[in-house]
Amino acid sequence: MQQRTPAILLVLSALTSACDDARKDNSSDATSAADTTGTGDTADSIGDEPQLESVAGSVQLTEQRTAESGVDGYPRVSLKFNAEPSPFLREVDRRGECRLLTFANSFCDPACVDGLCLDGSCVPYPAGLDVGAVTITGRETSVFEPLADSGNFYASDHYPDDLFVTGSAVTVEASGGELAPFTLATIGPAPLETPLLDQQGDLTVAPDEDYRVTWTPAEATSRVRLTLHPHGPHGFVEAAVIECDSADDGLITVDGALFAPFLTGWGGCGECPASTLVRYHRDAMTVAGKRIELVVGSQVDLYLEREP
Repeated sequence: MQQRTPAILLVLSALTSACDDARKDNSSDATSAADTTGTGDTADSIGDEPQLESVAGSVQLTEQRTAESGVDGYPRVSLKFNAEPSPFLREVDRRGECRLLTFANSFCDPACVDGLCLDGSCVPYPAGLDVGAVTITGRETSVFEPLADSGNFYASDHYPDDLFVTGSAVTVEASGGELAPFTLATIGPAPLETPLLDQQGDLTVAPDEDYRVTWTPAEATSRVRLTLHPHGPHGFVEAAVIECDSADDGLITVDGALFAPFLTGWGGCGECPASTLVRYHRDAMTVAGKRIELVVGSQVDLYLEREP
């Protein structure tokens, strides 16, 4: 067994949009204790249609593997809370279970300092949102404390290599700050099994050709999300992203018409960021007008290659 390498990404502001399913969840804007507890996944709330939305705040726990590497899963914890969803990636096309988001950087004079140029105007980066300390309870309990005036968190406790147990509860409790205290809860998904784990070499995509991703279905109450990233500029907003959200039925087909604009943004720092396929459970709610979520997933990282 190869060594597991814990990874943690603790950021408040993010430039990319989130691709999510809408569960049976709390939509009240009130901030009283009675209205700040999420409702979790239920089988009858998933529906047949993909639910793709952007959120202001997200806590994600994923156990990740990489296609063709043979490396055992490693844990990743990501926390981000913004005053609003990122405005930079915009949906321009939707086909079946997938949507295409693009970013069109424009020219501003003077140059933007604390934001990006969009439609000829400087648009500021989303401000961070103070939610206080965040306690995550899965296989073990870990506390993440906010760093003063930085918009970041640090882990005050060790968190385990195995973040959750399939079918067991995972909860997130925020102590409160700009938002009232809130709780989100869901369950750990079954491990994602896909032929992509045996894939040799990068996955090839081409303009106008449909792209099929398969996996072994597991649960009626889980969903599967595919996010495709071009080889883009490191640490910057990508020119295009494809997001797909599906019932856990074993197949996502990406319409080839989405790939022509997607591939125009190809280039940059090589194979970064990784594309991902993740089986997940989710809880979501609205607190004081801010849409927030908890996502617990089993993830496979993928690397794409453009067909010559």
